[in-house]
Amino acid sequence: MIRSHPRELLELLMRVSAGVLLDLAANPRWLGGMPGATALLHTWTRQGIYHPHVHIIATGGGLDEHGRWHQPHPKFLVPVQALSRVFRARLHDAMREQYPELLARVDPKAWSLPVAGSGHHSARAWVVHSKPVGSGEKTLTYLSRYVYRVALSEHAILGRAPDGRYIIRYRKSGSSRPRMMRLQPHELIRRFLQHVLPSGFRKIRYFGLHHSSKRPVLRLLQAAMAMRLGQPLPEAPEVESYVPACPDCQAPMVFEERIAPSTHLAFAATAGLNRGPPG
Repeated sequence: MIRSHPRELLELLMRVSAGVLLDLAANPRWLGGMPGATALLHTWTRQGIYHPHVHIIATGGGLDEHGRWHQPHPKFLVPVQALSRVFRARLHDAMREQYPELLARVDPKAWSLPVAGSGHHSARAWVVHSKPVGSGEKTLTYLSRYVYRVALSEHAILGRAPDGRYIIRYRKSGSSRPRMMRLQPHELIRRFLQHVLPSGFRKIRYFGLHHSSKRPVLRLLQAAMAMRLGQPLPEAPEVESYVPACPDCQAPMVFEERIAPSTHLAFAATAGLNRGPPG
């Protein structure tokens, strides 16, 4: 298993996962339209183990090329078994063509398909979990925790045992009962650092109707749905202008001018503001 964060692989993971969803949704056999999709990269399990996967929240329907809205099947948006197989195949092919050196680091068993009734357990189906979430508000709240959350919070570190290992609290998936694990200091640091993403990497991506290029279409679609339901047209939320305050007197601060970095450094040097290491 790959234990690092090659930017190329993470980019590929998000791009392929969203692409497979949009392509299957465009198939008239399933949805026949383009949904909106917001994807979030998540790299850890509850025990801090490296497990990169993508959460996607999608609209319950899609818009076709003629501007008609298509409702999904009552039980699913697209079939999860098809998602699993197509995603596996496309990720494998993309890695083989673009990053063969990364593909060579993956156990070949990961790509083999399980054969029903064969009795072989070396191959496992790739898990794709999908379910309706209503308005999506609770799901967005759940996913928002991963936007600024780190793999291991300081509240989870309960202390250090006499043998030098750190006691970490966690909850097993599907259970509310807290559990404890003990990690050596180097293992604790390793588990934490393996989830540090490449500099500038965007772990939230927008696809389909949620992409910025589709914003005018999405606004028209929202207005059309509001009119059909007899609701007032949606209005853009008011954005309050932020005025920074002085940390000492709390008086509003007024912007005067922007100083170029080179000018700022020269000013700091003449004013004696350059700092050296502590003596």
